[in-house]
Amino acid sequence: MRYFVIRTENLSKDFHRKRALANLTLEVEPGEVYGVLGPRGAGKTTLLHILLNIVRPSSGNVNVLGMDSQRQSLEIRRQVGYLPQVLEFPAGANGEQILTRLGKLRGKIDWDEVRSLAARFNFDLTKPSHTYNALDERKLAIIQAFMHRPDLVLMDEPSKGL
Repeated sequence: MRYFVIRTENLSKDFHRKRALANLTLEVEPGEVYGVLGPRGAGKTTLLHILLNIVRPSSGNVNVLGMDSQRQSLEIRRQVGYLPQVLEFPAGANGEQILTRLGKLRGKIDWDEVRSLAARFNFDLTKPSHTYNALDERKLAIIQAFMHRPDLVLMDEPSKGL
């Protein structure tokens, strides 16, 4: 049997009378890179939210990293890096403190990877969040998505603000 990093089968999602996804069957193998393109309202963010069990599908099956997205969602979230469209940071905390808090939720942080990414992005981890501009916020959001060397990274509007 082939292993898929992402596998959906007849995935659909309805929000009241509006259908966001219709019978999506998708198979992503290890090492593949996919982009989901479409106009506003096409269901791109909804798909990512279903993969992470933030939103439940109306019908269909979803497996991420070989796990059922609903029954094993906590384990999936520990192994997946997620870059949302918008990530709000607590005021008064600096980048290192924010990443530490997020790492406690995720279960691990690779601080060598964090420092490497911060250097690559020319991002000061000691800078307080209330001084961030949109670019700083996006840089920190990207760092948090990769800070634990995930097996899979899901990015929603990855170039927004860059």
